[in-house]
Amino acid sequence: MRYHIEFDDVWEGFTLEDPESVPESHDIQTNERAHEGLEPPSESLYEKYGNNEPYTKPENTDGFHNIGTIFELITGPSTNLYVGPQQTHYTVPKRLLYHFSDHAKACLEDSFWEASANAIRLPDVDPDVFQWLMMWLYTGELKILRYYSRRWDLSKYRQLEHACRVLCRVHFLGERLLFDQRLLESGVQGELDTVIEEAENTRDFMPLTPEIIEEVLSDSAPVQYEGEMSWASCSLRPFVLGHLRTFRFCTTVEFMEYAACFEMDGAFAAELMTFMASEMKWAVERWEADVEERVDIIEKQRQFAETEGFSQCVTTRPEKGQGVWLALRYICTFAGCMTMDFRAYSQCFELDGGFAASIMDYMAQELLWIVEMWGWERGWPVDVAAEKDEEERIAQEESDRQHMLEKTLRRQGWS
Repeated sequence: MRYHIEFDDVWEGFTLEDPESVPESHDIQTNERAHEGLEPPSESLYEKYGNNEPYTKPENTDGFHNIGTIFELITGPSTNLYVGPQQTHYTVPKRLLYHFSDHAKACLEDSFWEASANAIRLPDVDPDVFQWLMMWLYTGELKILRYYSRRWDLSKYRQLEHACRVLCRVHFLGERLLFDQRLLESGVQGELDTVIEEAENTRDFMPLTPEIIEEVLSDSAPVQYEGEMSWASCSLRPFVLGHLRTFRFCTTVEFMEYAACFEMDGAFAAELMTFMASEMKWAVERWEADVEERVDIIEKQRQFAETEGFSQCVTTRPEKGQGVWLALRYICTFAGCMTMDFRAYSQCFELDGGFAASIMDYMAQELLWIVEMWGWERGWPVDVAAEKDEEERIAQEESDRQHMLEKTLRRQGWS
């Protein structure tokens, strides 16, 4: 169900980032002296920028939302945008579009139909989503979470879910129009971080639902997940994957609900599997550091089975894929995860998302069992997030000490 957006609340309290940049107006006497010819009249901003000269995007685009820069961009010629099935009409300054959208500049300044018609048509774009993009163009802010938090007809869960969905759709539109990281990273992804953090901390749920992730994998640009991500693609997929690659998510979610997502992007599923395998390795290494001896997971599982009289890790079979049960069980064990290159099987996961989900469900069981046994053997439960925070703190302290040592040696003339 679509809701029409009322912007009165989200515009409330908006102030420009650099109020000191606003030029002080001349007093009456100054203006009178100018009319009398005692002083030359000053050139107004509109006289300076309100012309049809072609706009050249500056190399340094930081600090856009101050009064001087925004006045330059909203003056001069405009263009027409027709959005949605009903062709909702918007008039937007060309310079403002060019400053952020390489797609708009290419359409309106080249030999395309859009240039001769001075119009861009976006018939498949939701006008409500486009309005949020327009708001960001003029203000540099996306107050989507603030808007939905005032929707009293929605539960808190639905408020956060709707905010998450709309932010993702603004991101898709920004990708399509070739906006840069000012909108995509600083604007949309920054607000998404806030939404996800509030949902996880206050409501204990992930607002990136399977339906929203399906939209991301359908409408956001495909990427290579391995290695350092650059802003050449500006895809939302790595951002979403980063929020799902957590111990908490992988050990609490029902992966079968995401089977359709895995069929859309097998590499996405492979990255989640690779993460869980790395978490198993980390947990066993920390376990060995605590007990100061080698931990044999296979032997631990055998002892557990003998003690309890059964082992779910050994006897449970998947609901589907009975013919590949033995191979599946090996993949899901600690030994299998340490030797498998899951990325090589990306295309297989796209053939059967349920099979990929079964693998991840078993991997999650194995990971959770390792962490529980580690805590049981050392005498108190393991908080994975706290353990990782402590690791980061120790690593940062060691890095700071090393930096101070190198700085001291340089002062004394030692290399």
